Formats: sequence, structure tokens, C-alpha cells
Amino acid sequence: MASAVTQRIDPEYFQKQHLADQMLVKKRSKDFQSFAGLGISVDGSAFYPAIEDYYGTGELPFLRVKDVDSVIDFEGCLRIPSELCNRFPTLARVHDGDIVLTKGGSVARVGLVKEEAAASRDLIFLNSSILPANDRIFLYLYAQTNFFNRVLLRSSSQTAQPHLTITLVRNLPTLRASSEMKLRCSQLVEKAYKARDEALSKSHEAGTCLTSALGVASWNPPSSLSCIRRFSEVQAHERIDAEHYREEFYAATRRLKKAGAIRFVPMDELLTSLTNGHTPLRHNLEEGEVPFLCAEHVTNFQISFDTEKRVLLEHHKSELSNTALRDGDVLLTIKGRVGNAALVDRVGGPVNINQDVALLRLNSKLPTWYVLAFINSAFGQL
Repeated sequence: MASAVTQRIDPEYFQKQHLADQMLVKKRSKDFQSFAGLGISVDGSAFYPAIEDYYGTGELPFLRVKDVDSVIDFEGCLRIPSELCNRFPTLARVHDGDIVLTKGGSVARVGLVKEEAAASRDLIFLNSSILPANDRIFLYLYAQTNFFNRVLLRSSSQTAQPHLTITLVRNLPTLRASSEMKLRCSQLVEKAYKARDEALSKSHEAGTCLTSALGVASWNPPSSLSCIRRFSEVQAHERIDAEHYREEFYAATRRLKKAGAIRFVPMDELLTSLTNGHTPLRHNLEEGEVPFLCAEHVTNFQISFDTEKRVLLEHHKSELSNTALRDGDVLLTIKGRVGNAALVDRVGGPVNINQDVALLRLNSKLPTWYVLAFINSAFGQL
């Protein structure tokens, strides 16, 4: 009967937790309403011509899936000319206070827009900017709850790759709340964003302090389309890819030596162990108890432990025991957005990492925060 009504035959749609959520909404129907009931719409960018040639040539943030994960990475996102939205009407803008949801790739991640931007076609957005501030902040928090995340994922199309559709998202339930609860949520989010802004400022300050101390704060790497290297050098490095021999890498080394660097310390002299995680075979990552972090959860100096992915406690204690995080560990992204480093601090309980993240355990040769600051600096990234 259920499959006839929903026209869904995939077993994921009928998981016990999804059915329990459905019954809850039905039983407490007065506590929920639709987005239409809030007076807001659900929309997204339609097809638009390729705009890759314009990346980095303007000032308007261009939001994509990788920029959205609880907060939106306005600092690291691409920027495009704002006039592209006029030239291509299907390239939609979002405004301060709107909420975006990732519909493809990493599905069902949520972000609150803090400044006007263009949205890629892999995002769905709610024009929540028209709501009073407390209402939209509450909706932003509700959209990140485990309950709403399950509802979102359940609505996703189960074709070759799961993705959200605007039509189905429009019908999802949203929780009603009192004015007092909305006000409290708004105050907490304001504090959280202030703390985040301060953390970003301090991380930038750390990088500037380090490069200034090295005497290279104003240095910019040269851009060269070609370079010449000796065959003996290629043999020594055992690398034949041209990327490895780009001039900017060599120029960075020369500049640091000119600034007084006595020697470069190989990373293995600073480590007691180095490994990367892996995903257990034959395991559904929605059924475990232990948080499972991916590259998307690690940014410069910051780790987000908020993840829906879980591994079983038995895996954590057995095959994943060597990647059980502990305070003082350093995580480094090695796939996707490579090179982001962050310190594990106050981990609080069992946590593991997947194959896109490396786990570094440092000895005491150099201070951990110095190593982190260097990795995340412009020179460390090179």
C-alpha cells in the first residue's frame, strides 16, 4: 500500500526510522507546517551556460556544494562578475538571510547566506531572507537537525546518485516554535558566528605572524607556464609529472633560504606516526555509533564533528583502532580540498576518519601550533 501511494520501491525509503518520523509528523500535525505555510518559496538555478572562464574574475561569491557545510565558506569560495546574473537569468542570486541546501554531490548540507551571492545549479535555496530575523535563524537551525536531515535524505531521488529535487523539498515539514524559542536560537547563532569570525581572524593572524617572522609576508610566487629540469633530478625525486617541478615550488624554497632558513625539516622527523583512515567494507554508514569524519569536516585550524556518517563501535575498536582520534592529533586533508590542517582538541569520545584524511601524531621537536600555522600558510600550501 505504501509503495503504491509514494511510487517508491527502494528499501531505503521504508527504513524503520523514516516510518517513525512520518508517524510523528502525522500524529503532531499541528506542530508542523510547509514552507508555503511560512510564506517562503523553494527554488534553484536552472541550466546556464558554462561560466568556468569567469572564475576568479569578479567580486560576487559563487556558491557551490563544497562551500556549504553548516556554514558557508565565503572566504574560500570562487568569485565571478555580478553582471553574469543579468546576462544569464537562470543563474540565480541568493541574499543575506536565505538558506541553501546541497542537492547533489554531498546531499542535504545546509548553509545560511551572509552576503549576496550567486548559487550554482547543485544548490536549492529558500528565500528565507523575507522572514523576520529570529524566524529565519530558527529555520536555519531546524534544517540542520538530525530529524530534518533524515526527512531531506528520504525525499531524495535514488537514481544512480541520490539528489534532492525542488518539487519534493517544497512539501517537507517544518517545525513551529514559540517566539521565545526563536529568540533564544537567534542569540545562540549570533554568538556562534562572532566566535567563528574571531577564530578566522586569529588563524589569519597566525599565518601573517609566521610569514612576517620569516621575512616573506609580501612575497608572491612567480607564474610560469613552463620550466626546465635535469633528468637526474627527475630520477632523484622519482616523479615524472610536470606539476611536481613547477617554478613556484622552487622559488618558494629559494625565498625561504634567502630569508635565513637554515634547513628544512622533513615531516617524518616531526612524527611518531602517520596514517590515513579507511571505510569498513560491508557497512552502512548510517547505522553506526561512532562519528566518521571526511575531508569536508576539516578546514584550516578547524574540525567539525557534526556528521551523520557513523561506523560501528566494534570497527572503531578493531580495524579502525589506529585512526581513533585523541587530543593533540593533527588531521590533514589528502583528497578533495587537499592541505587543510587542524588540531584535534577536546574530542570527547570515539571518532574515526576516512581515507581522505591523514592522521599525524607529532613529537616535540617543534611546537604543534607552529607546524599547523606553517602547513596552513601560503608557503605550507605550496
